[in-house]
Amino acid sequence: MIVTCERVEIKITSEPIDQIKAGALVSDIYARDFPLKGHLGMLDWRLYGFFSHLLEDAKLTGRLRETYLIPSQNKTRTQYFLLAGLGSKTRLTEKKVSSVVPHVLKTLRRMKVQEFVLVPLGWQVLGFNRAFKLFMQELHKNEPLFPSFFFKKMIVYIPPEAKKSRTHVSKMLPFIQKRMSHV
Repeated sequence: MIVTCERVEIKITSEPIDQIKAGALVSDIYARDFPLKGHLGMLDWRLYGFFSHLLEDAKLTGRLRETYLIPSQNKTRTQYFLLAGLGSKTRLTEKKVSSVVPHVLKTLRRMKVQEFVLVPLGWQVLGFNRAFKLFMQELHKNEPLFPSFFFKKMIVYIPPEAKKSRTHVSKMLPFIQKRMSHV
């Protein structure tokens, strides 16, 4: 499903995450959430356990507001992985997720990424729709700080685990169009 808004094209997909072509993939990582499962587990497998090795060596911790930029080493169609630490899953709140989004946007802007894949931050705890809406609200709120975003396309990835528990994506489309028309 593709939605074109004023300046940013939004594509919603559930195709295999390692097959999506983009400049960066934005996802969350939690403290003490090991072994990796779901989409991060798949990407870790594609990178021959690179994320797991970083976690074991405590170089990747998942602490709140830590961001990690990791090259894909040409193992996937995405050039970089931008992992945003959200802290402990049991203590995650919307306020904490909101505090991480500006760091993610700042990093994407510095990288001059034209298109990126977004796995909504905190979706496992907050729910997919709520996490995505929260990201879009923060994007809109931070727009005056970043008047010229470099990205032209945002690909929203729906993990297979989220498909079972989410409501239909079409309910989000008016919200997406309303928010993106201001950006």
